[in-house]
Amino acid sequence: MKKLLLLLSVLFAVGSISSAKDANRQGKDRVVVAYVTAGSNEVPDPTVMTHINYAFGNVNETFDGVNIQNPNRLRMIVGLKQQNPRLKVLLSIGGWTSGRFSEMASTKDTRQRFARDCRRIVDDFGLDGIDMDWEYPSSSEAGISSSPNDIDNFTLLMQVLRKELGPDKLLTAATICTAKYIDFGKCLQYMDLVNVMSYDMSNPDKQHHAALYPSPISGYCTCSQAVEAHLKAGVPKEKLVMGMPFYAKGRRKDPGVDEFLRTGTLPKDYRHCWSNEAQADYIANDKGEFVWAFETPRSLRAKCQYIIDNDLRGGMYWDYVSDKTGEFRTVVCEMLLHRRTDKILTALHNPATEYVAVAAHRGDWRNYPENSLPAIESVIRMGVDIMELDLKKTKDGVLVVCHDATLDRTTTGSGYISDYTYEELLKFDLKRGHGIAIPGMKIPTLRQALAICKDRIVVNVDQGFDYYDEVLAITEELGMTDQILIKSNLTRQEVIKKMGTNPQMMYMPVISVSANASKRAFESFICAQSTSKDSSLDTHLQPIAFELCFDKLDNSVHQAASQVRAAGRKVWVNTIWGSLCGDYDDDRAFDSQDADEVYAPILALGTSIIQTDRPEFLIAYLQKKGRR
Repeated sequence: MKKLLLLLSVLFAVGSISSAKDANRQGKDRVVVAYVTAGSNEVPDPTVMTHINYAFGNVNETFDGVNIQNPNRLRMIVGLKQQNPRLKVLLSIGGWTSGRFSEMASTKDTRQRFARDCRRIVDDFGLDGIDMDWEYPSSSEAGISSSPNDIDNFTLLMQVLRKELGPDKLLTAATICTAKYIDFGKCLQYMDLVNVMSYDMSNPDKQHHAALYPSPISGYCTCSQAVEAHLKAGVPKEKLVMGMPFYAKGRRKDPGVDEFLRTGTLPKDYRHCWSNEAQADYIANDKGEFVWAFETPRSLRAKCQYIIDNDLRGGMYWDYVSDKTGEFRTVVCEMLLHRRTDKILTALHNPATEYVAVAAHRGDWRNYPENSLPAIESVIRMGVDIMELDLKKTKDGVLVVCHDATLDRTTTGSGYISDYTYEELLKFDLKRGHGIAIPGMKIPTLRQALAICKDRIVVNVDQGFDYYDEVLAITEELGMTDQILIKSNLTRQEVIKKMGTNPQMMYMPVISVSANASKRAFESFICAQSTSKDSSLDTHLQPIAFELCFDKLDNSVHQAASQVRAAGRKVWVNTIWGSLCGDYDDDRAFDSQDADEVYAPILALGTSIIQTDRPEFLIAYLQKKGRR
């Protein structure tokens, strides 16, 4: 674990500058390729992908043409372009155990006739191209015929296909994770996309077949290793599409797995596990052995983030109908084709929504040093909506992310941050919550933290109102001011002096319900929402929410929350410490046999934003309640 944290610190330090660049590509030319099978009756949602690969066509019995499985369904799939004119539909030819490729590709005549038939099908069905899924040239692993000449013949086949299809149609291929069996140096000039089948990469009885990174539960190859193998083989990032399985796989003969598949309930002593090293979900049996691999929104977010961080062309998944609820394809679409923050901001600006946003207090500080870049990255992958971070300023005027004014608790240094230049701070390492230093992990600058958050998570800048102008300059430069929430306990008039009447940055007043000073600030905003002779106060500096702090949950809190909701604003409650939420805090909920006893009274206030120290636990609770 220590080695992993050190690696993460290095990766974040060198990668924070490029994160903004990677995010800027998001939603522009990135692709999501969905394999849709011929055997299903389900009609795909054409708005959640850019490409549909229809599976399958097969090489015909005379080795010179294509047989299409369920051609009427293919025509229906092409018809979905009426709903999404930008959708690309390709016929995928091949698949596991689909043969006759070797014979077809072995002669110039059969290659030519096959390519002409592909062109006929493209024209007849109105397709956008052909996807070749020969598994695999020169290999009989799938029970098909093969020849040592297949690799060269595959290149010749792709050449003639490109000639017949022309420059305006797509020609893609599905490839094995190891990048074997294809001479990419010769083929790439004919290919638009390379769809890497980064799944089925293990003995499923013993290991995870689609882990993102190497680990004790990972198979002979992982998604990251598959990408690296293709890059080494010469495939450029702009053509590289990483595959993700929507299906589960594992030890089918295990009695506990059988019971789980039949009932949906894990047997006694079987556990749902998460490998932080592999970034993968799995089930372990009563002996702690791996028995079942499956995807979750968390694991898919990690894979999508890998695609973004490595600036790959996009993601591919097999297959559409394996996603029974639609949750998987939604995650992939939102992460790869849209700014994730668009959905979050829509919810924050809609006071009527039932969605409860989750804010992570100082990031995932239970697993990483608080306010560190890995702590931020971790909560993004959890699906957290808002990252709360704290600001301090160094002697040379650099804004850094740290809660305390001094270094002693969170780093190996001592003294006030303001007494050091930023370069001097880099001599110190961050410490985890139990005081153990992580070598090489440093206090991040605000710019570094925001670069990681851009387009991925809303940022609540705490202890930052005094630095508003400097924060604004950085967020404007990064192009993410609309994703920033800043707050203070000042009156409305005092805030306007600093921010003006129409700021792009979101603002939230912090209200201690029982404090007289807070009552002045509260009333100055609440009154402005309802009646005011100054029209500028009616229409400008509208708070996104009110942060209500209380040591006792009584009628005064309910009344304040009611006023906030009546003004069309959101209620934000901190469940991080009992003194801020009337003892209805996260630890109490976590230790309780029924989290409802703690969180239900908070939600009864009409709360729609909760800041928590247990984000993963709270998200799971809210999902069960249908509030996310």
